[in-house]
Amino acid sequence: MQFKLENFKPIKSAEIKVNDLTLIFGDNNTGKTYIAYALYGLFSKWNDIVFDIEFFIEQ
Repeated sequence: MQFKLENFKPIKSAEIKVNDLTLIFGDNNTGKTYIAYALYGLFSKWNDIVFDIEFFIEQ
């Protein structure tokens, strides 16, 4: 999967490719934590959506 962030806190533009193992590293104050927040928010919502769909299908 690949994601693109634009104008998100200190991040002007970033493309993030997520694999089985994804490392986020860099200098201090460059937005690593905000990338983690964005990915967490996206994947936690994704999990809710998938769960809702599976629940609906089973009903």
